[in-house]
Amino acid sequence: MAFDLSKVFQRKPRTYGITYLALIPAYAIVYFWCPELIGDERSFFECLYFSTVTITTLGYGDITPLGQAGQLVTASEALLGVVSIGLFLNAIASARSDTVRAEQAKKEKRVFLEDQRARLNGHYRLIQPTVKKYRLSVIEITHPATDSSEQYNPDFRLNDMKDMYQPTRLSKAPRLRPVIIGYFEVVGNLNKEISDLIKGVDLRCFPEIEQRCLQISQVIREFDYSGEILSALNTNVGGRSMAEDAREMLEQYEGDYQPHSSANVVNGYIFLYYQIKLIMESLSHLEVAVDREMGSVEQDAK
Repeated sequence: MAFDLSKVFQRKPRTYGITYLALIPAYAIVYFWCPELIGDERSFFECLYFSTVTITTLGYGDITPLGQAGQLVTASEALLGVVSIGLFLNAIASARSDTVRAEQAKKEKRVFLEDQRARLNGHYRLIQPTVKKYRLSVIEITHPATDSSEQYNPDFRLNDMKDMYQPTRLSKAPRLRPVIIGYFEVVGNLNKEISDLIKGVDLRCFPEIEQRCLQISQVIREFDYSGEILSALNTNVGGRSMAEDAREMLEQYEGDYQPHSSANVVNGYIFLYYQIKLIMESLSHLEVAVDREMGSVEQDAK
């Protein structure tokens, strides 16, 4: 196995500091047990003193090494002292540099996150009116004309959608425009604004919001049977409008809610049924996630 010198320089300052300090008593023990290295027998305190002035390269000269062995041992201590203290100081500088870089990276991340939150807030404010229009449209399309309820019923049935080809009851919508036309119009606007949010905000910063936005966009695309459903408005069979046939079919429908593999006129309405349910559910989760994110900003500001 090759020796990786870079790992030596990656140790913490404390490691080098302890190594440097440990060399002093280690060499003192050598001098104490081998007195011929420094001439005479010395007390351990004197050996400790000599080891200290040697490793720090002070060299007062009151105690000197004798012979080649003594000179070699003291020279090795001095060299190890210089190397270890150098590594110690380098590690301190490196640790300080790492701390500065980490703080800078943290600051840049915080600034970036604040910028993305501001973008998210701006985009979502633009989306909210469209979300409100979508909910009103859904309430109208999932309630018979005789039902004046203003609340969305998540347990609605296909039978409740029978009046989708009737003129809209929304006050600000063009008069006599069928409910279903208004629905697909607002769905298109919602999809565009959700797509703009996905493109304009780095939603990797907000995983739950990203998940909900992608879900809404995917459901709108994959459950789009607008062509088939809207074509009934302009198609007559045997002098009878297909929209009227669709109304009777929905009113009397008692089958399952699974799309059929073969071409079936009810398939488009079943897909519309699931599109509404899934989008409404995802919008509720999206609002909660955005409110939570904006709430965390307010808490941070306090």
